[in-house]
Amino acid sequence: MITTSFIQDMEIYRVGGDEFLVIAADTGRDEFDALFRQLETLSSVPGEPAFAVGSYYDDTGMDIAKILQIADKNM
Repeated sequence: MITTSFIQDMEIYRVGGDEFLVIAADTGRDEFDALFRQLETLSSVPGEPAFAVGSYYDDTGMDIAKILQIADKNM
């Protein structure tokens, strides 16, 4: 499911037992927000596995550990 067509060209990493990180490099804020909304919609499709989604957009070069921490809080 996580490799749906709209994120197939992005980097996807497993960061925990059931946690994944999608890096949307070279993605503007509007596109990032649209991708996040698509994931949120997919997270609650009846009859499909449900999952939690958190995100954080950064264009300042913040440390990845801090970005993960913020995205986790936003879940």
